[in-house]
Amino acid sequence: MIEWLKVFHVLGLLFWMGTLLLASTTLAFYTHDVAEETARALARLQVQLLKGVGHLGAGLMIATGVVLVIITPSRLHQPWFHAKMFLVALLVVAHLIIYFRAKAIQAGRAQPRPGEWGILHGAVALLVFGILVLVLVKPF
Repeated sequence: MIEWLKVFHVLGLLFWMGTLLLASTTLAFYTHDVAEETARALARLQVQLLKGVGHLGAGLMIATGVVLVIITPSRLHQPWFHAKMFLVALLVVAHLIIYFRAKAIQAGRAQPRPGEWGILHGAVALLVFGILVLVLVKPF
């Protein structure tokens, strides 16, 4: 059963991170001389992606993660796990920032700022890399 939980945990990771990286990349494109209507259409796409695949992936990953911790509580005493949870919390914050900024742009309440989405994209990529190192290498 643990192996199946891990499969769905990784599947949630793929859905969640794929959506966050795609959303932040696509949002970066329309900061460069794109018509306002095009920007809103792209933001609408991002919101739909995040609502559908992104939220689903995050929920799947978090739910299976909670069950894995309940089944194997020894992880709670390992320093790498605490670091991983901190990085996951930062990913949730990045997810919320991307989602609410895309919603604001879609509604016409905000305009994309130059470099904003590139920074968010890089932050998400670094957080995922950090989580993978912590889980696979367990450096401490």
